[in-house]
This record gives sequence, C-alpha cells and structure tokens, in this order.
Amino acid sequence: MRRSLRSAWVLAFALPAVTAVVAAADTVRLKSGDVLEGGVLDLGDHLQVATPGGVVSLRWKDVDAVLTGRTPADVFIERRDALVATDATGLYALGLWAARAGLETESRSCFQATLKSDPEHAGAREALAQQKAGAAWLDGSKLLAAKGFVARDGAWMLKEEADLRARQAESRRELTTDEKRAEDLITKAGKGPEVARRFAVEALASLPADATFRPALRALRGGEPGSRVAAARALGRIKDDTDILRPLIRSAVMDRDATVRAAAASSLREIGNGDVVKPIAKAMWSSIPDLRANAAEALGEIGGAASVEWLVLRVASSGGPSARNHIFVGTQVTYVSDFDVEIAQAAQIGDPIVQTIREGAMLDVKVVNVREEFTIVERRVLYTQLRKTTGRDIGDDPQAWKDWFETEGRAALAAAK
Repeated sequence: MRRSLRSAWVLAFALPAVTAVVAAADTVRLKSGDVLEGGVLDLGDHLQVATPGGVVSLRWKDVDAVLTGRTPADVFIERRDALVATDATGLYALGLWAARAGLETESRSCFQATLKSDPEHAGAREALAQQKAGAAWLDGSKLLAAKGFVARDGAWMLKEEADLRARQAESRRELTTDEKRAEDLITKAGKGPEVARRFAVEALASLPADATFRPALRALRGGEPGSRVAAARALGRIKDDTDILRPLIRSAVMDRDATVRAAAASSLREIGNGDVVKPIAKAMWSSIPDLRANAAEALGEIGGAASVEWLVLRVASSGGPSARNHIFVGTQVTYVSDFDVEIAQAAQIGDPIVQTIREGAMLDVKVVNVREEFTIVERRVLYTQLRKTTGRDIGDDPQAWKDWFETEGRAALAAAK
C-alpha cells in the first residue's frame, strides 16, 4: 500500500501541466460579427466566456478576436465613428449589431439616425415599433390611440370592449331609490288583480327613463310574462340604444310568450331604428320552425318597406343570379380499333389502340331559380303578416306579391312612413 501511494505521487509530478488563462471583463468578437463580454477562459481547443447570463462555450474557429480590457460599448464607439451620417444601411446594420450585443440605448440611437437619413426605412421603423397611421409614423400610446384603442384600468383595449366593461359595471351598481320603485312596479305589473296591474303600468310610465332602464332590462331577461311585457313597453319609451335593441330583438323572436314577443316588436317599431329589421329577418331562415314563424310575426308588427321586402323574399325564396355552366347530353362508345404489335425476345405483344366515338349536344345551362317548401302553418303566418302590414290582399301567390312590391308597394310603403 505504501509503494502504491508513492507511485501515484511520482506519476502526478511526471504529467505535463495544463495551464488556463483567465481574463476578466474582456470582449470576444465572433466571425459572425456578434460579441460577448465576460471573463475568458482559454481551454486549448476551445474557450469559455463567463457572461452575466451564464457560461458560453465557443470553438476557436468561430472566434475572430479576443479584445482584452475592451467592452462591446468600446467596439460600438469605434464602429459608429467609422460611419457617416448619411449611411442609412450601415447605421441600420450597426443598430442590429448593438441590439444583439445588449446595447439597447446605442441600438435605438442608430435606428433614429437611420431615419434621419432615410425617413421611410422600413427596418428601422419596425425596430422602433413604429407604424404608419395616415401620413404620420406613430408608436406607443399615440399609435394605439390612432388604431382605436383606449386606456382603461391601466390597460389598452378596443373602445367597444371598454364600453362593454363600463356597461357591465353599470349593471352591477346598486339600484337607486327610483330604480327600486321601478323594479317594484314592473313586478306588480306582472301579477295581481287587473286594477293593480293597470295602476303599476301607468305609474311606471311616469318615472324618469333613467330610473326604468336597468330594472326593465333585468325583468326582460327573467320574470313573469306580465312583467316582461311591462319591461318591453318601458324600454320602447326610453331611447335608441344598443343595450336596449339587442334584448328587445331577442324577446321579439325567442320569448316563449306571444304577448311578450308582440310587446317587444311594438317597442322596436316605436324606437324606429331600421337596423333591427335585418337580424330579425335572418331568423326566418332558422332551422327551428317556431323561430321562423316568430320572426315573421315580429316583422309584421314592425312594418315598413324593409319588413315587407324581407317577407316577400321569404315567401318567394328565390335564389339570385348564378354562374353559367355547360352540360353534355349524349352517348359515348369506346372500342379497340387496332393493335400495336411489338416483337421482343420471340414473344409477340399486342398493345390495343382504343378509340372513342361521342355523339350528343353540349348545352349552356344556368340555375335560374330556387324554391323552398314551407309547412302550411308557416305559409299562413307569412301571408297573414304581409296582409297585416300592407293592408293588401293579393292572395297566396308569391310572384304576385313580388310583382306588386316592385311596381308600387315599395314606393307606397316608403311614402306612408
């Protein structure tokens, strides 16, 4: 054991020593142009750089130079001094290099200098997070404001989203004294003796619009049918507002009670916003028959040229113009006319030659019209609403209604508005 320890001691002193050179705060410049700053450790076939972000191992063949005692900022100054103020390309490239080297301030100054030489330089604008809004280049809050964003609660968001949050916050606010009275009157309008219900409706109409707004919206979403009717009528007396139109449209088409649907449609007619017709009309093409009938009844209640036009379109259900195409009508006969004979290694191979005979006509076609079939109940609802809103009885012929509307109905309804 004693001889083994001695042999190991002698062997250790016989091995050649490996030296490591360490330099602090040096700069390693790579052949790619990038630089690393930190303590450099030379390990013979490669080197390590102790950067603030961790140790980086590099191959010597990728290293251009090791600058002892020099930082990337020193290298930047040398490169910047070698450029002229009008060299937009060189300034932009130096700005990219400075960004990779972690010199954010120097990088930004290069991009700004690039724009002084070339104001439309796309790369520098993108590096500075600038975009064109009209004729001006903007960034930061000015750019967000130009794009329609607004600052709310410490964040930037679309104006529509900010308005929605404001409405949601408003709906959660505690009811005022007048709003509580309106809520109580709406509840009483939905139940109790007829005299009490009539008194509640009259008292509700005398309250300020702001006091009935939120209670009516709440009651319309859930409550007794009578309360929903009172709420729908109260909303029709308030104002033309998105927060009112959407609930009324929904109730006019989807409420389970016919009196509520009629009250909602009547309120929409009183408000007089023409934009409500199209979403209701689209429900006439729903996959649910009841919704289709409800939508037709709501349009009949709202009335006007736009409602009649959609009702006529629904009873006609005609497809619009379509693309032309071609169709071949005829017969085709395929037969073997001959054989292509080849000789290969004493074997006779026959390759059939196939011919085709076509006889017929090529026709130019186009889809002119598409008609849908309705149930008897749906068709009765549609024609009833047409007669109700126009005051005309043209029968159950969709083409007759279409011809009347195009020739005189549209103008007559527009004049009567």
